[in-house]
Amino acid sequence: MSSFDYMRVEPINSIQGGKNIQEKNKSFENGGWGRFIDAMESAVIQRSSARTRRLAQEAEEAKRELQHKLNLKEGSSVELENLKKDIISAQDAEQRDELLQLLYTSGAIL
Repeated sequence: MSSFDYMRVEPINSIQGGKNIQEKNKSFENGGWGRFIDAMESAVIQRSSARTRRLAQEAEEAKRELQHKLNLKEGSSVELENLKKDIISAQDAEQRDELLQLLYTSGAIL
């Protein structure tokens, strides 16, 4: 026995192999195709369901991210409006003080 005997491959059309192939063909003829089709259909449905769940999760994540960004923008807008009001108030107060000072000094001159 040579060292390569363990690598010997049986031909596909051997009696034993042909018998198994014939048995498999008969099993498909007796409803095996139906089982095969049912299994494929189930696999497609499961894959589709998984894809649908993944897309729904991605959409939910995108919605949360958008809402977060909108909240940040709204918060920034409110902060900017408050800062703008503070600046305008400070400018108005400065103008008022200048006018009052002008009135007091012009009254003092008269």
